[in-house]
Amino acid sequence: MGMSEENEPKEIEPKSSRILFCYFVVVLLLGLVAVGILFRAFDTAFVERDKWMKVAESQKRPNRLVLPGRGNIYSSDGKLMATSVPRYYMYIDFKADAYTPAKDAKYNWLDTFKTSKKDGVDSLAFYLSRKLKDRTPAGYKAYLLKGLSGKSRQFPIYAGKVSYSDLKEIRKFPFLRLGRYKSGFYTKEMVQRQGPWRLVRSVISTERSRRVELRRGRMDWSCNTIRSCGGRPG
Repeated sequence: MGMSEENEPKEIEPKSSRILFCYFVVVLLLGLVAVGILFRAFDTAFVERDKWMKVAESQKRPNRLVLPGRGNIYSSDGKLMATSVPRYYMYIDFKADAYTPAKDAKYNWLDTFKTSKKDGVDSLAFYLSRKLKDRTPAGYKAYLLKGLSGKSRQFPIYAGKVSYSDLKEIRKFPFLRLGRYKSGFYTKEMVQRQGPWRLVRSVISTERSRRVELRRGRMDWSCNTIRSCGGRPG
């Protein structure tokens, strides 16, 4: 009898209490996270409101009017009558970091600009004079050194505009070919309208003026003829 009781299987204890305990821990953690989020949201919305409003104002950018690009105009037989061509103004930023190097800087681009034979102001002035033909090399050198001494952020290299093909060539000139961050060279683009219709308009205007003058001459001749024949003006 005793042996049979020992061989009987023991009852498995229920695990519901352990499962409930795990659920309780998970819910408690989620509740703490939710309370933390609500507290942080309240703190941001009310306590730190002025601080974050200033940050938002500093991140705003002013609205900028962007004009649409004008398309090409073609004649009835498919010939191009007018098109939009980009033109570029060229500048140097003489307040760029390259012109105020740190003491421990590996390269001093300011000394390169002043003294280098390959990429210095002398070589740059020579190439600009040969390309743009508005100053002598000595004049360009003095002009560029004047901009350097004035520390101008927007120093114009050339008063006029250049085409894209000319700009590609000028970018390869001494010192400018080092790139924007080393030379301070940058451009501003503007779109210029070009086409043979300008010439046509001027021709039409000239023809109209000629016809008006011809009519006036005929009227003067007619009036003189009537007076000489003793007639009365109408």
